[in-house]
Amino acid sequence: MFKKKNKGGGVTMLDEPAGGSSAAAAPPADSFDDLLDDAPAAGRGRAAAATREPTAAEMDQMSVAELEEMALAQAAAGNEGTKRSLALALEARTIGVTTAATLKDQTKQLEGMTADIERVHDCLDKSEKVIDKMTKPVYVRMFTRSKRAGKGLDKQKKLGRKEAKERAAMREGGVDSLDLDGLRERDAAARGEGGRGPDEEDDDRAELLDEQLVASKKGKAARAVGGAAGVGGKEEYAGYSTGVATALRKQDEDLDAISGALADMKGLASAMNSELTYQEGLVSTVNEYTLETSRRTKANAAKVKTMLK
Repeated sequence: MFKKKNKGGGVTMLDEPAGGSSAAAAPPADSFDDLLDDAPAAGRGRAAAATREPTAAEMDQMSVAELEEMALAQAAAGNEGTKRSLALALEARTIGVTTAATLKDQTKQLEGMTADIERVHDCLDKSEKVIDKMTKPVYVRMFTRSKRAGKGLDKQKKLGRKEAKERAAMREGGVDSLDLDGLRERDAAARGEGGRGPDEEDDDRAELLDEQLVASKKGKAARAVGGAAGVGGKEEYAGYSTGVATALRKQDEDLDAISGALADMKGLASAMNSELTYQEGLVSTVNEYTLETSRRTKANAAKVKTMLK
């Protein structure tokens, strides 16, 4: 009940409208901010209702075309995710090939440094003999030759030759064991097949939706004209329509390509690990040779300085 004031000053009692007043049905918001907060929540509710998975009862009420479209949408979504994963796997393999090639070049540089430092040692050994002849009598050199400054170097060089054999055996599983050119060719071939970049537009789903469908007796399943058993030559697609089978076949091909890329990356990682271990030995040898060279050079300089006084 509510009151209505007439023009003459009287009051008329009226019944509340059916369904209740708007105030009773929906209490007014306390502020404008509350209205803004309620709007997105309502929108989210409608969006969730639109994107939720249909129940079994709802699927029973769907037509063949609706079921086919839903299956195609799910297959296309899975295909898109697989394509993105494949693009990332190919990119990772490309980076691995580039890194392996860089390690190979780095190994050549370290081997060159090792050879150079060994030649420097040989020159130092010859210079020490000359300095000994100039600074010591013959009978002194006969008894002190074994104690010359280069004795440590001789020991180091002997160890170095032994380590070189061990490093050579270690490097058999290194980057040289990889077919980097073959990996580059596979990368180029994979990236040239229809463009599988993660950001590229793809119209496969639109093409799949154009497939001609034939309803089964129950009207709740569909198959393409001619059947799907021959799509891709795989029997596992026999129970699907041509459109869905095509999407699944493409996804299987991408998954096979991802598996191949991962196998290549595993081989790259193993070879690079062996290469790094080999490089570690080279760096250690170069460092030890460098320290020994510095020590011998200072010793020779001191001898020459003493001789010139």
